[in-house]
Parts: sequence; C-alpha cells; structure tokens
Amino acid sequence: MPTTGERAPEPRYRRWGIATRIALAFVLVVGLSSVACLSGLVLYERLSVEMQRIAQREIPRLTAATRLAEVGADINARVALLSRAEASAEFDAHYREGLALFERLDAAITSSSEWRDNAVLRSRQLELANNLASLQALVRSRFALQLGQRTRVDELRWLQSDLIFEIEPLIDDARFNIARDLESAASAGSVLRETARSEALLTALAQANLSIGLLSRFSEVTNRNGVKDALAFLDDSTDDVDFR
Repeated sequence: MPTTGERAPEPRYRRWGIATRIALAFVLVVGLSSVACLSGLVLYERLSVEMQRIAQREIPRLTAATRLAEVGADINARVALLSRAEASAEFDAHYREGLALFERLDAAITSSSEWRDNAVLRSRQLELANNLASLQALVRSRFALQLGQRTRVDELRWLQSDLIFEIEPLIDDARFNIARDLESAASAGSVLRETARSEALLTALAQANLSIGLLSRFSEVTNRNGVKDALAFLDDSTDDVDFR
C-alpha cells in the first residue's frame, strides 16, 4: 500500500499515432465512397431500366396520342366545312378529304399495340364513321331540297308571267269599257262597276306579284319564325285576292 503522503499513480490511456489516425480516416473515406458508388450504380441501373421502359412504351404511346389529337382536330374542322358546303362539288371534295382523315385515324390507332384491340376506342371510331355517313345523307337531302326549291321557284316565275299575260288584256278591256261608257254618257253605276272591276284586276295583279316574290323568298328563309311570317303575309294576300 502506498504510504501516507505518496501520490497514487495516474491511469495510462492508449493513444493512437498520427499514422494510425490517417489510415483509419482513409479506410473510412474509402468505405463511404464505395457505399456511395454502389448506391449510385443501383440508382443508375434502376434509372436506365425506367428510361428504357419509357423509350419503348411511353414515347410511342405519346406519339400516337399526339397523332390522334391532330387527326381529331382535322376531322372536326372538316366536319364544319362539310356542314357549311353550298354546292355538291364542294361537299364531295371535303368528303374525300374527310375519308382520308379517317384512314389516318385508323392508322394512328393501329400503330399502338395497346390501342389496336381497345374496344372503347374502336367504338368511338365507329361512331365517328356513322356520324360522317349521317351527315353525308343529311347534306345530300339538303341539296335535293334546294334543287326542288329552285325548280318550284322557277315554275312560280313562269306562272307569274302567265298570270300577267292573262290579266293585262282584261285590264285593257276594262279601260276600254270605261272610256266607252264615258263617251256614251252611260249611267254612273256602270262606270263605277267598270272602275271597281279594273281596280280589282290591278289589285289581283299586284297581290300576285307580291305572292310570287314571297314564295321566292322562301328559298332564303333560314328559321321557322321567318317561314311563319312569310306564310301569314301570303295568306293575307291570298284573302285579299279572293275578296277582290
């Protein structure tokens, strides 16, 4: 035992030298670098697999979707032109272009293996084709109606000419009778009758011309209210002619 007055020996700790510390630090840095490199390789492998999947699947699908959107916009524009076509030749030209657009649409759908057998997409394509066929039938009917309308208007114009040809001699005859009665000092009643007859013939001629003009305007009427107004005015004119 240490005697009184003597100091107890201090414990000694093991100290690492500078070389050992540098070696440990180097090993630690190399280990961390290796772990980081391995993590980077794993992430790069996953990223390359994902990029390959995108390049093989998503980019073709995106390209096909872009083509579908472009063709769809072209079809919408072509349908608007078809509905506003004013002549059969113009409609036929737009219709041929519309059929070409539908061929492009089918090519865009079949270009993707996932869309080729898509029942919903195919049903939409069939609906578009049916709508185009219905539009064609409606426009053809409109052209036929317009042709018939022009034919009827031409017939009405010929009838107007015949009516004028028939009424003008009657008006001349009424004027001759009025002049003759005046010269022979006929009674006032006969003069008034001839005057009323002449006035009725002139009114009938004017109303007939007006009626023919109204019938011709039917070719330019585009709504139901316009047709009702023209028919009401035509009925009034017909009643006036009947009254005369």
